[in-house]
This record gives sequence, structure tokens and C-alpha cells, in this order.
Amino acid sequence: LIRTVGFFRVMKARAANGRFLDSWFADPRNSTGYGPTSPFADPNGAIGQAALQAPSVFNYFFPDYSPPGVMAAAGLVAPEMQITDAISALIVPNNMFHYLYRENPPVTTAPAPSPFVFLNFAEFLPNARNSPALIDQLNLLFCGNSMTAATRARVTTAHQSAVQDTNPATTDTERVRVAMHLVLASPDAAVQR
Repeated sequence: LIRTVGFFRVMKARAANGRFLDSWFADPRNSTGYGPTSPFADPNGAIGQAALQAPSVFNYFFPDYSPPGVMAAAGLVAPEMQITDAISALIVPNNMFHYLYRENPPVTTAPAPSPFVFLNFAEFLPNARNSPALIDQLNLLFCGNSMTAATRARVTTAHQSAVQDTNPATTDTERVRVAMHLVLASPDAAVQR
């Protein structure tokens, strides 16, 4: 939940209508309206957590949880790993990528002003053509400036290869999206230190 909220905060996410449901449906029976079809409307289903809806007084995980394996053998705890599994590890970044690459409203019959949430890339565009500077900016905002040197090198190389070296016609917004995608998919952006 914190990771998703942080992403939308950094991206200055906004919906033109001021509501953060990011949904509108229209079906063949002429029924229209807002529905629970987004991380905003149904965070439990979309990201596995919702504010003020922890399943117990211990929050979303027990404070003494230790994942089996090396951590348990070392006597260490990692409470947040109790709710991290193969599914949640993919769902959260996939939801971010959905917003990151979305260009148009998903439903063209939605009312005006639009109920859909869109991101603001303006803050990142000045560094779009400078991979190291852009990665530094994203490292600060998404990783708390704690990205490892190895991750930074991989992300920078992948970014340069994907957008700068292979396609000079790539737009600045596309360059920023690719860099964000790479950073958000890294373990450094998923772990709070």
C-alpha cells in the first residue's frame, strides 16, 4: 500500500473530476456508473492491502514473522514478507506499469470531466535524454536514494540500450516511462530501508 501510494504521489496522479476511483463502466443494458475496477476503488483486490483494513490488530503481518530459510536460520525477522508472495510481487508493479503506459481513457463513453487517473511526467522530462541523471532522480524518489551500484548500472545500461542507442526518435515521455519501468521493477524500489 505504501509503495503504491508513493508511486502515485511522486507522479502527481490526478483525475480531472477530482475523484480517485479511476473507473467508469458502460454495459449493453444502458447501465453506467463508477465501479470497483481499479486499485483506487478496490485496493484489497488490486494490491492486496487497503488503508484501515488490516485483518488483525497486528496490522497486515505479525511483528515476529520470519520467512523460512536463511532469515529464519539467522534468527532474523521480516514481518512484511508475510504478505509478500509470488502473486503480490507481480501485481503491485503490474498495476504501476498499467498507469505508467496508459495513454488514453479506457472507456471513451465516460463523462466529462474524466474520472480516470493520469500521471504527470513533467518533473522528469528535463532529464529524459540523460540516463544517469534520470536514474539518479528516480533512485531518490522511488528507492530513497538507496539503489545499489549493481542495480543502478543494470538499469542505466538497459535504459540506454532500450531508448537512446537503438531508437533516437523515442519521445522524452517514452524515455522516462522506460526508466521508471526499470527502476520500479527493481528490488531496490520494493524494499524500504
